[in-house]
Amino acid sequence: RQRQAAGGEGEGMPTGSRLTKGPLVAFASGILCACYGIAFSYGSEVMRISGEQFGNAGWKTAFVVSALILWGGSVSACGYCVYKLAVNKTWGSLSAPGIGRTLMIALIMALLHDGAILFYGVGASKLGPLGAAVGYAAFMSFAIMVGNINGFLTGEWKGASKQSMGWIVAGIAVLMVGVSILARGNFMYGEAAKAPVGAGDAEVLVEGE
Repeated sequence: RQRQAAGGEGEGMPTGSRLTKGPLVAFASGILCACYGIAFSYGSEVMRISGEQFGNAGWKTAFVVSALILWGGSVSACGYCVYKLAVNKTWGSLSAPGIGRTLMIALIMALLHDGAILFYGVGASKLGPLGAAVGYAAFMSFAIMVGNINGFLTGEWKGASKQSMGWIVAGIAVLMVGVSILARGNFMYGEAAKAPVGAGDAEVLVEGE
């Protein structure tokens, strides 16, 4: 807003190495974000033990794995925050005016974020073996779509070029198509699993034995 008011349209834009490092870090972050889905997939044994040995319902077993994953994420995230506060010597910002409102907003964001992940766990547990593959892809795709749509509504993309707007709209469209294909594939998988074995198939199975 200050740049627009001052008439400096390109002022303050990152250049050189910053412009290169930014997309690279964002790209690496996107790849590493998939580690949650991988961890959830490998946590299936924990979910099984939680259900069979402790009698928890299927949707409750997802909370066990989610808690372990989020705990690991919180340790690394909080550790990095402490490191940056120490290096930049900005501990005093925690007592600055308005810090209470800032921390409250951060708390609400954390509750919404972790709540969304817990709901993903519930949905993934109901998808069975497709929970990690289909469920996580759909979860992340809708998170990206909703985030960008919210950016449009709040004016985050105000002043962006038509080309940039075109790229983001095209990206959202690709995500929507991808989620639709995943949903259709999930439906077809479920229908095939419920279909009874036909007489011809049974004969083939008998002959094969």
